[in-house]
Amino acid sequence: PSDAPRANLTKKRVEIHGTSRADLNGKFGVATEFHPGYNNDPAFPARYTVMLDGGKVLKFKQGNVRDEVELQRERAALWSLHMTYDPDFIAMHIDPKFTPPKPSDAELAVRATKAAEQGDAN
Repeated sequence: PSDAPRANLTKKRVEIHGTSRADLNGKFGVATEFHPGYNNDPAFPARYTVMLDGGKVLKFKQGNVRDEVELQRERAALWSLHMTYDPDFIAMHIDPKFTPPKPSDAELAVRATKAAEQGDAN
């Protein structure tokens, strides 16, 4: 794998994930600097310097840093694919801390109408 950043995350809000430090996974901050790795050598991977919310500054491998905006879009897309509340789906595909959007009254009315129509068809 190349040490080139997948996307330039410098100056963007990011989430930390997949590190060996459980206390850092799920934390958010701002990527302040990108440090390319050395010759694609796994011993010297590309890293981002991240200022975590709260002010602590640490370096993370680029694979452990993801764009917060893209993360939210991914979660919203997964949620839109699954229109009913299914705890197993949420646990498998969406961060347990994520709160799904509540359907509007109009959407609930449409769902109730469709359910009633399907019940009449049987």
